[in-house]
Amino acid sequence: MKVDNNNLRVGLFNDNFFPIVDGVVRVVDNYASELTRRNTSVKVFCPRYKVYDDSMRDYPIRRVSSIKLPGFEYNIPAPKFTKGLKKELLNENYSIFHAHSPFFMGRYALKLAHKKHIPIIATFHSKFYDDFLQITKSKLMAKWLTRYVVRFFEKCDEVWTVNESSKKTLYSYGYKGYIHVIPNGTHFIYPHNALELRKKQREEWNITEQENVLLFVGHLIWQKNIRVILDSLKILKNEGFKFKMFFVGEGGNEKAVRIYSEKLGLGDCVTFLGALKEKDVLQKVYAACDLFYFPSLYDTFSLVLREASVMKIPSLLAEHSNSSEQIIDGENGFVTTPTCECMASKIKEIFAHKDKLKIVGENASQTIPIPWQNILDLVEERYQKVITNYNNKQK
Repeated sequence: MKVDNNNLRVGLFNDNFFPIVDGVVRVVDNYASELTRRNTSVKVFCPRYKVYDDSMRDYPIRRVSSIKLPGFEYNIPAPKFTKGLKKELLNENYSIFHAHSPFFMGRYALKLAHKKHIPIIATFHSKFYDDFLQITKSKLMAKWLTRYVVRFFEKCDEVWTVNESSKKTLYSYGYKGYIHVIPNGTHFIYPHNALELRKKQREEWNITEQENVLLFVGHLIWQKNIRVILDSLKILKNEGFKFKMFFVGEGGNEKAVRIYSEKLGLGDCVTFLGALKEKDVLQKVYAACDLFYFPSLYDTFSLVLREASVMKIPSLLAEHSNSSEQIIDGENGFVTTPTCECMASKIKEIFAHKDKLKIVGENASQTIPIPWQNILDLVEERYQKVITNYNNKQK
């Protein structure tokens, strides 16, 4: 169904945004960029940071007042205390709101959507129970906070998840309503000079073509099983397996991760590259690596897995994780039990058959990535259907 872009006006709400970069920020950015490219009116509502220039984005951003708490990575948005925001949202002719967080901005959007009599969609992006347990160290408190999140989703007109596995996760939290699946996409395209990029990057790293190179890309938080990664690398090193491991990312538990790596004596085989925010730079890093090592049980849908797949780099994932939903072990990726012993054994098995590694990478590139433009076709169609259903109910 063709959507009339001229009549569609979308408000995207998230509790975080640039200069902080995580998976949800990148999803919202891609939604906004692709909608703008299609001449759909869109605006992003997010917290204000002191050092960031929004003019580099190709869509309008409305920053709201925010609070910086000591020791906390993200600014806390305070939309209720943002002068003129409520009037602006009530007066502007939005068709639909889309919340990407169930907290400050999402709940503010929910309240204003009800006042404006327009529908609101909310996407479930994160395993909130894991976050709450990490912060509170209390299963009882984590369950109570998770119920708080579920109540938000219950009040929205439609709830989306990014794959069937994350749909099951939300149901396991106690949500009982309808859930629509809209996957995430990628803007990565396999470059014509991929082999040249690989050669140049390896030369910069002083790594030969024969060496085994592993890569992790993401927010450096323990919830992503980074401890398992480092412990498995320690096992490999002790067994004499030769490798290089690169981490791309920052924030979260970065300092503790670096300290733990040094404690394990991995300094000569593990390198932390920091955040690589330029796509061309990140693409060159992917090209230079052999295996994307991402045993996270936390992620609901890994954008970086899609990027690696575009670059024909197969992934090693935790079996039964949400990220492994599309993976068939040994065909378009690899999966195993997410313990350091099993991961170390699997890595040795993978690199013992390098010819197969290349075939699996080729299969990954054919079966896993979906372009964002294809995803936004689905998004716009669904927006229109939700709007139509909402208006019919109001009659």
